Amino acid sequence: RYYGYQTLEPGFFYGTFSDLVSGEELIPDRKQRQTGFDLHFGLLGQQSDIGETRYHLNFDYGAFDNYTGVNENRFALTGDLKLPFGALSLHLDGGATYYKVNMPSGDNNRDVLWTFDEREQIFMTLNPRVMIPGNSLSVEVGVNMTGEFAGQEEFYLSPHVKADLVIAEGIVSSFVGMTGEVRPAGYRYIMAENPFVSPDELVQTAFSNIRGFAGVTGNFSSATSFTARLDYEYIQDEHFYQNRSFGPSVQSDTIGISNLFEVVYSDATLLTISGELLVRPVNELDIILKGAYYGWDLDKYEYAWHKPEMEIGLRAGYRYSDEWKFDAALNFLGKRYAQDLNAVEEVKTLNAVTDFNIGADYQYNKRLHFFGRIQNVFASKYYRWAGYPMQGLNFRVGAGYSF
Repeated sequence: RYYGYQTLEPGFFYGTFSDLVSGEELIPDRKQRQTGFDLHFGLLGQQSDIGETRYHLNFDYGAFDNYTGVNENRFALTGDLKLPFGALSLHLDGGATYYKVNMPSGDNNRDVLWTFDEREQIFMTLNPRVMIPGNSLSVEVGVNMTGEFAGQEEFYLSPHVKADLVIAEGIVSSFVGMTGEVRPAGYRYIMAENPFVSPDELVQTAFSNIRGFAGVTGNFSSATSFTARLDYEYIQDEHFYQNRSFGPSVQSDTIGISNLFEVVYSDATLLTISGELLVRPVNELDIILKGAYYGWDLDKYEYAWHKPEMEIGLRAGYRYSDEWKFDAALNFLGKRYAQDLNAVEEVKTLNAVTDFNIGADYQYNKRLHFFGRIQNVFASKYYRWAGYPMQGLNFRVGAGYSF
């Protein structure tokens, strides 16, 4: 449901891209629905000899639609191949992915509120690399190549270099490298990322053309391990969410803020410092601490809208018996910023969030299990998206069956 706060007054008239329109026509129906279906088929080579050729082939189909009648179909054929020759090996991974977004027809196509378009995208990817193994130092060298066709034609090329160095056998190792990544913004992915985005948004492809990374992994003991990592990347056309706005209104000379989100773009650099610590004091108990800091620098905006400055998570999983498993998680999400065109600085702050969840799983037999989860145990009041307070105490129960 589009339950978020909005400032549109039904009886006021606001300026839009076409004409003055009443606020009543700019307020969406409260209902929303998302439906998805997926099919996966894979072939995996089972060669046991490390010196033999290995392969992996996948076919995926995904269908998605929502209450407003927009639907997306996705077909993907991907795979990877390992060809050993001598002490070296050649790795090839890639494939082809096809996206088709169809626009709705009929009553849902309200021209003053939606501007629906169809879209076709084809992505062809090939990532060859040479693996050079070693006792202490192993190296990967290659390139990442992706072509985007149909709606637009783009060719993306980035290097792939990675080195792994064992500093102390079984205790500490390090890695360093440089790569790139193409991030298609499929319609289904966007609706999952932000369920309150305007259903007529077709988001552009983002390209992280250079991402440098370095880090260390190690073990303090047989019961404790850690990872620390630093990433720095340049991103073209990164997308950010802001509330859709109309106006100003004729009656009050204020801008009408919608509870729908639209997408804006900016080139950016992103520094990410992250780490993970795993402690297993006894075999039945795992404790994981994760954290990340994000340093955004955007070409067009002062803030990376709705992106947190940091995230911290503490999770514990306990196996009480062969039948019962329990887990608990404490999550912290740093403050974020959202655009508010009616505010003095046109910016508002979304406060930091602390969220606590607990769960349990009961294995009835080898095929049937039951699970339950209580979320936001503290009933914290917070906003993941501007105008949308998240649910208070809520729970989920279910069952799983393996054939």
